[in-house]
Amino acid sequence: MSLRDLTLLIVFFGIIPFVFKRPFIGALLMASVGFLNPQTMTWGIARTIPFAAIGVLVTALAMLSKPKEVEFKFNATFGWILAFLFWGLVCTINAIHPIYAQDELIRFTKIIVVIVMTMFLINDREKLFALIWAIALSLGFWGIKGGIFSLLTFGSYRIWGPSRTFIGGNNEIGLALLVNLPLLYFLWVHTQNKWLKRGLAASMFFCLCAVVFTYSRGAFLGLIATSGFLWLKSDKKLPLAILGIVLIIAAIPFIPQELYDRLETIKTYKQDRSAMGRINAWTTAINIANDRVTAGGYRHWSKASFAVYAPDPEHVADAHSIYFEVIGELGWIGFFMFFMIHFLNWRTATKIIHMCRGDPNKKWASDLAKMIQVSFIAYYSGGAFLGLAYWDMPYYLMALTLFTFLLLKQGKADFNVDGGPIEEVKPTQTKTVYSDTGMPIKQ
Repeated sequence: MSLRDLTLLIVFFGIIPFVFKRPFIGALLMASVGFLNPQTMTWGIARTIPFAAIGVLVTALAMLSKPKEVEFKFNATFGWILAFLFWGLVCTINAIHPIYAQDELIRFTKIIVVIVMTMFLINDREKLFALIWAIALSLGFWGIKGGIFSLLTFGSYRIWGPSRTFIGGNNEIGLALLVNLPLLYFLWVHTQNKWLKRGLAASMFFCLCAVVFTYSRGAFLGLIATSGFLWLKSDKKLPLAILGIVLIIAAIPFIPQELYDRLETIKTYKQDRSAMGRINAWTTAINIANDRVTAGGYRHWSKASFAVYAPDPEHVADAHSIYFEVIGELGWIGFFMFFMIHFLNWRTATKIIHMCRGDPNKKWASDLAKMIQVSFIAYYSGGAFLGLAYWDMPYYLMALTLFTFLLLKQGKADFNVDGGPIEEVKPTQTKTVYSDTGMPIKQ
């Protein structure tokens, strides 16, 4: 057993007793394991242990043992998510490859179960911030690691994510880091400790470097869209603009020729086999959705489906797009549900911004809603070229939106500008005395 394996086992199983004391810690544990994937950095026995499943089981038992700490939450967005999951079951029953579809359905179901459990355990601002820290730092680790490596090697190698995970590929980790950047920025804005602020600033810088050196064209296009929208949503427009210009000018001499060559293929996509494969897969997705109400089912992308529906049956490829992935696997009904989920969540975030307007004590909630929207812009733009429709991060972001909205509705969102809670002002008690005539006199 290596030192890494031993360290991971001690830390993970050392946290479990605290989960039974405070089930909310289980939500942090599930998020950290889900995004950090620590077992992928080991080589011994720890690599074979199902940490995610153990975390879910322990958290569920803790919730059952302390039901008072479980608070039911629901909104229209999560109603559509459950309908989307059910429709996935219907499409799986009628899938072209039922076994493959069943595996993906089980994986997606596990993600939704974890999200729902997390929803029931968040009921105040401190827990909400703790969850944001857990998500942002877990994903940020891969950006910090990749960014430092890319700088030390002058961008000679592509940056990859944790193996055998949703974000293992260079394209996927590039998108994941982009989606995570607005959360890191939010924490940077609302962190008072100067050392934490410096650490978060460094983390964002390394994550940006890692995104660039994934050499992902989709991530590059997503970076452009995300940067523009972040600038629009930020209160610090001039400093961000100056910083962006300085970073671009400073980076130009250090950008390797390989990156220029990679980006050049965006203009010459017709000569790029990868790009043409995506177009072939997108056309296949539309053809299947038009022919079958339940489309092809999860993970139908194979010679069997391409032989019937693809313009080029010999060029079999995955959808490489969140939109065409849903269209090809769950049909037009599934795509409509997917659209409604994201539309309603965006509308809720917009409501939060309007509810907080002009109130400095609710500025944190407004800033969080804005950054969640920036994260989704990254997801929508980068996801146009990546198949991450069932990735857990967007659903965590939706949960964060719901938590914030409910805190505002329940009157639990007011915090001073310096981050301290607003003390409840109690009315001054008065003593009533009566005159000789019997009339009350207040003193």
